[in-house]
This record gives sequence, structure tokens and C-alpha cells, in this order.
Amino acid sequence: MSPYRVLFPLGLIAALLGASAWISFGFNLTLDYPGRFHPDLMIGGFLASFASGFLMTAIPKFTQTAHARLFEVIAACVALVLVFMSSFLESRIYVHLLSSAVFMLIAIFAAKRVRLRKTQLPKFFLLVGLGIAMGIFGPILLALNEFGILPNALGQFGRLIFTQGAILALMMGVGVKLLPALMGWAPPPDEVNSSEIQDIQSKKYLAPALVASVFTIGFAIEVAGHAQLGYLTRALAVSYIALAHWKIWRRPKSNGPHAFWLWLSTLSVSLGVWAPALWPAHAVDGLHLVFIAGFGLMILMVATRVTLAHGGHGLDLEKKSKILSVVAWLLLLSTATRVIAIMMPKTYNHHLAYAALIWCVAILLWASVFLPKILKVKPTSFTKD
Repeated sequence: MSPYRVLFPLGLIAALLGASAWISFGFNLTLDYPGRFHPDLMIGGFLASFASGFLMTAIPKFTQTAHARLFEVIAACVALVLVFMSSFLESRIYVHLLSSAVFMLIAIFAAKRVRLRKTQLPKFFLLVGLGIAMGIFGPILLALNEFGILPNALGQFGRLIFTQGAILALMMGVGVKLLPALMGWAPPPDEVNSSEIQDIQSKKYLAPALVASVFTIGFAIEVAGHAQLGYLTRALAVSYIALAHWKIWRRPKSNGPHAFWLWLSTLSVSLGVWAPALWPAHAVDGLHLVFIAGFGLMILMVATRVTLAHGGHGLDLEKKSKILSVVAWLLLLSTATRVIAIMMPKTYNHHLAYAALIWCVAILLWASVFLPKILKVKPTSFTKD
């Protein structure tokens, strides 16, 4: 069984759980403040599930090595379910350690196949390693801070690299090859041209190393008390990837809603990272442009391609499906509702509930079309998995 067929549905569950808590809180149906567990369910649940499903499906193809074994998929599923359950516990130590375990499993899975790879990987896959490392060590720093072993500054650093760094680094690393390919500007990511092979063989890792360093240093600067400078530093690193590799100034060459909305998600990430730098007093509100219209939209668009291609369903839905556009518009509406909530202090919680409700509707609509295709693979696709 392909990993995405189990891990994507888990991600959908986490997406609904993480957002629905704001609905009940915003409409005064519960007094339990969701801010305590919302980040863990969305980052360690929703985003980590889709990231795991994608990487465990794609890495064997990128490296031309063995597909995921059943015990590897089961281990990832168990770890993620435990993350979901522990998110609601009063103590945050368990969810932090389990979130770290999810990324440890990804690291072990990837390391085995990278070591045995039969093809070269693009040099910017260094950022994939950075994202996995942030996913491992960020929660560990948080757990050690909860234990009282580490100072609050290191706990804050761990929180930042986990909630804002890990997934973004993964997207930058994979997206250098994947996103231009999906938008029609480049060959498939498993095809490495001769100039890239020469770059890899000559160890020209200066650019990815600089991006990784600047991106990571930005979190340290923020923890040191210079939040706006830290936001600015990270935004510069992301902007380099967005302009030099995602080429966000060009509309996609591929036709259809899928390519267009994927392109819009790259714009949302690229612009959203500047929101806290320009609006530091309301950084969390501004970052939801990245989280919802960026991460959320991009993940659903990439998951659409994975589902259709690996499931043997053909790619016609990418060009013809109206549901993709409806889902995308709902996510944009959810983003706008969440971001402008800060401008309406008297109804702030209500706006968070509205944004969460719209998000849930978008997730359910996408699932209504693509979940059956995730669960039911056409027989001709088995040779591709």
C-alpha cells in the first residue's frame, strides 16, 4: 500500500480536529482555549501527515530505491495517531516527544534510501534535510523546556523552528524541482539534467547552504529579542527560493485550475512571510496567510496530483474539476477572515470561528472528491506504486 493512501486521510482528520475547536470556542460552546493544542494538531497532525505521506511516496521514486514497507507505514500512522491523542493532554511533553518521533521516522526512512540511491538528488534537497531536522529537534527543545532542563529562550527557539520552520523548509527543498514541474516550467523532479549533475558532483552547495543558514539564523535573531529583524531575515531566504526557483512572477504554463491555484499558493507563501516583518505587532495573524492560503492550498494541490497520478486515475480532474477552484476560493476566504479578525476586536473570536468553519468546509469538499480516489486505486496503478 502506498503511504499516501493512509497518511493523507489522517491529515484530513487532523485538519478538521485542529480547526473545529475554534468553532466551538468562538461561538462560546466551550471554554477550553484551543490555542493550547491547535498548533500541535495543525503542524504535528495535518501538515506532518501530508508531509509524511508525500515524502514516503516520493522519495523512493526520486532515489529509485525500495518502496515503503508495511511496517514503516504502520509506524508512521501509529506515531501520528498518538500525536492527535496527546494534543489534548494538559501536559505538552508527550505531544512534543511524539511529534519529534514522527520526523525521526521520516529521517530514518529517507536516510536508508538516500544512502542506496541510484540517481543524484538536486542540491537544494539539503533544505529537506533541514526541515526534517527542525521537525526532530524543535519538539525536543520544547519538551526539555517543559521539563525545566532548558531555558525559555531555547524552548522558544524550538517552538519557532517546529511551527514556522520545519514544513516551510521541506516545501522549499522539494518545491525547487516539484513546483515548477507541476506548473509546466520544468521536467519531472525525478529527472536531473546534466548541468545539475555537474553542480552536484562539483559540490556546489553554497547557495542551498546559505539559504539554510540565513533561514535558521532568522529564528535565532527573533529569540534574541529582535523579532522584526528575524522575520525579515527569514523572508529574504524564502524570497530567494520563490524568485530564483519557484519563479513566482510567471503564471503557470500548464492550463487548468490545478496549476493556477498551485501558483497562487506559492505567491501566498512568498508574500505571507513578509507579513510579520511589516506587521510585527500582529505577526501571528499575518502568518495565517502562509498557513492557510500557502501551506493549506499548496498541500491540497500537491495531494491532488499524488492521488491522481499514483492512483492511476489520470490527470483530467486537474484541468476540469470545478471543485478545486471552489476549495481554493474557500481557503482564500478563510485566510481573509482570519487575517482581518485583528481589526475587529469585539468580534475577534467569532471571526476565528468563521475562518475555521470555512476551512473545514473546504477540507470536506476536497475530501468528498479525492478521498474515494485515495482509498480506491485503479489496478493499472499498482506497477507505478
